[in-house]
Amino acid sequence: MTMLTTMWHDGAGFHWWFPLIPLAWFVVFWLFVWFVARRFWWRGQGRWQSSAEDALGKRYVDGEIDEQEYRARLAVLRETRGR
Repeated sequence: MTMLTTMWHDGAGFHWWFPLIPLAWFVVFWLFVWFVARRFWWRGQGRWQSSAEDALGKRYVDGEIDEQEYRARLAVLRETRGR
């Protein structure tokens, strides 16, 4: 009984910070959801940086590089992605 009394501060109830524990877990959960959504879902919708292949394709379409250079760089990108 002594341990229970000590744990509850002689019947005074919870510590003042007790509601912060569920709040902290709530924040951790939503940060995790935000990270997963940002990493996987939003990336495909173009809200974040485009991939290297997209950037290379844009340079080819804009005429900054020719087809030979485009194909060579694309091969290098695809080769390094597999590592």
